[in-house]
Amino acid sequence: MIHKEKLIRRCLSVLLCMMVMLLAVPTTIAQAQPVVRSSAASLSPTLSVSSQLNQRRYVAAGDRAYELGSEDGRYPAMGFHTRGEMGGIWSPPIKLLDGIWFGINGHWIGPATNFTSGFGYVQMALPTTDGVQVTRTDFAPDGRRAVEFGLTLTAPRSTEFHLNVDAHSELMSAYPWGFTTPNQLQFNLPDSATFNGHQLVFRDVGTPPVPNAPHHDWAAIVGATGLTPIFGTTGSAFRGPQDPPVICPASPGPDQFRCDDTAYGKGAGGELTYEIKLRARAGLTVWFTVAGSDQGLIGAQTEYRAASMRPAGELQAKVAARHVLNSQTQVSLPA
Repeated sequence: MIHKEKLIRRCLSVLLCMMVMLLAVPTTIAQAQPVVRSSAASLSPTLSVSSQLNQRRYVAAGDRAYELGSEDGRYPAMGFHTRGEMGGIWSPPIKLLDGIWFGINGHWIGPATNFTSGFGYVQMALPTTDGVQVTRTDFAPDGRRAVEFGLTLTAPRSTEFHLNVDAHSELMSAYPWGFTTPNQLQFNLPDSATFNGHQLVFRDVGTPPVPNAPHHDWAAIVGATGLTPIFGTTGSAFRGPQDPPVICPASPGPDQFRCDDTAYGKGAGGELTYEIKLRARAGLTVWFTVAGSDQGLIGAQTEYRAASMRPAGELQAKVAARHVLNSQTQVSLPA
């Protein structure tokens, strides 16, 4: 009996690992390009769900970065090691962003109506906004400290519109936690945000005011491949539809059912606006990249350039790698 229970636990562990691998999603900056109805979607088996998406979590993971959010495309505060700060976009050993949000003509795109998990990517069907149909594809390319977000835009007639992107940083180390000594209230330094004419640049530079803390220089960059924004701005807010945020207290204060950030957060925000021209029924995919490094601004710029070179090609490579894993994997569960 004990042997059988151990076998079941092992099988369940293997199944869980497989599910995480299948959910892994690479994200890259991409050039605006004619839509191929997300080529990856036609190359991979998928699983879809449309109910209670705000209660379901997903991970889009590569071997150098990952994204954790809710399946409606939002980024609620989640996690307990440092309360509320374990979601968002990470490139270990640091967190990069609390989240990224998209809008059209100043109207934030609503929560996803359908969520699909494929081999190495996730995809969300988003509500039509100002006459534009939107599908979002997220993935984390292996070997890159970046996550890619592809927005596929289509409309029944030719149109011009503004595409808005909000990003809110949280450059923070994975350790210490919220309840260690020292904790992240003491260790986490405030972020700064600038707009360089093309991308949002977030930085956290300094030495935490605790004994034996090393000096650090962390940076994150957000932008779109092949497009130059017509406007960019920075500030303390910029969380898209999650603004103004619900802030939860630090541990061990009373928790709340749902928050957008916590007292540990010391991030900065910014917004980019792009002018998009869309031909009737032609479709366009615009790729956005979030990249970063714990090796300073030059390191983050290097990661950004590499990740944004071939987002569509990186996605195909990601799916192909997952197919190889799938061909080498077999799971049997006892009755």
